[in-house]
Amino acid sequence: MNKKGSHVGMILSFAIFITFIVFLYSILNPAVKSGEDKSATLSYIQLQIVKNVSSNFTSATITWTEEANPSQNCVQLNNLLGFLGIPAPYRIIVKNENNIIQAEPYLISEDSPNLEINRANTEDRFFRIYNSPEFNIPQASHSETCGGLSNYNVGSVSGGGYVSENKIYSLFDYYKNNYESLRTEFKVPPGSEFGFGFVQSNGTVILVGEPPKSANVHVSELPIQYINNEANILSGFINVKVW
Repeated sequence: MNKKGSHVGMILSFAIFITFIVFLYSILNPAVKSGEDKSATLSYIQLQIVKNVSSNFTSATITWTEEANPSQNCVQLNNLLGFLGIPAPYRIIVKNENNIIQAEPYLISEDSPNLEINRANTEDRFFRIYNSPEFNIPQASHSETCGGLSNYNVGSVSGGGYVSENKIYSLFDYYKNNYESLRTEFKVPPGSEFGFGFVQSNGTVILVGEPPKSANVHVSELPIQYINNEANILSGFINVKVW
């Protein structure tokens, strides 16, 4: 009789243990699944943000010999924009070898791929030309005193997609004024909200969207290289929060 009671007790204890495990799993499983869903949403939103704030950016170096150097401050580089494949309207920034933007306005023709640079010094013979859809269009004005130049050398040409500082600011404004539309465009699932931030190279932080203090927040920080409105390539971060 004691052995039978012992067996019944063991079976009962085992049944209680299994019931407890099933109960615990039923409680924890939705939370685990929810956490996995939020992590997937976080990765997806981060991808959408980077996609929306990226833009093409190209740069090229231009130089010419001292013998070919015009005596005027204004130099017209014949068919340079056509050679570089830069489309009109010409959204460019021109810098000298000291990384200084040329005095505005440097001159550019609306009707031809010739680029006119109003250089600060007649000895300047090295320039960098930057092009991005996010740059402003320089003032177009032809100078009759420009020295024409066809015998120039195009050095290193590079290009690719970079995060644009201007597009980040535009996305901030869109978030503030049209959050629900942005949620729809990003296909954020029901029950999830998001915010994001931008950490500039100087440490300045700009944020939109703050989760409630009681929320379970998932956070991601992505290092980026971004282009500012002076054609400088800088390092920063994009932070994304999902709750």
